[in-house]
Amino acid sequence: MASFPPRVNEKEIGNMMKVLRGHQNWVYSCAFSPNSSMLCSVGASKAVVAAILV
Repeated sequence: MASFPPRVNEKEIGNMMKVLRGHQNWVYSCAFSPNSSMLCSVGASKAVVAAILV
């Protein structure tokens, strides 16, 4: 089930780490940086949002 706004959860435990703000509609794609410290996402409005995770 999709949630809005998107959330980043820990892989092992599932605890919520961060709520991603900035998209007003659906998020279509996301990508982590090589060291997993940043997440970039693109939504229906074609806006790109970057989130620092650490």
